[in-house]
Amino acid sequence: MNVTTCTSPDKFVEIYQGNPEYLQEMLQKVPENGGDIKFQQWKKVKLAYGKERLRVVEVQNEKGAFIEMMTATFGEFMSHIERVKQQYSAVKNIKDKLLHGHTDTNGL
Repeated sequence: MNVTTCTSPDKFVEIYQGNPEYLQEMLQKVPENGGDIKFQQWKKVKLAYGKERLRVVEVQNEKGAFIEMMTATFGEFMSHIERVKQQYSAVKNIKDKLLHGHTDTNGL
């Protein structure tokens, strides 16, 4: 496929952060299978009983629109990954500081 991919969001950001030329180079290598690019994306989906939930869905887009979307949202994605890291760090810090037996941290 000639495209380096990884399933770890942390690693993806680490690879392409601070190097927009490398990100663009990788995106240009994405092959067009029949004209459209297939990828997965979080979207709100209406369930049978009327409620909406976030689900990972398969999306198709033409290559130019896909590259434009990836370029436009990469900064937002990096910020999201940083917030998740900070949240995990904060929870770990709280767990470390709690005295043993003072609370149930299994749900954290």
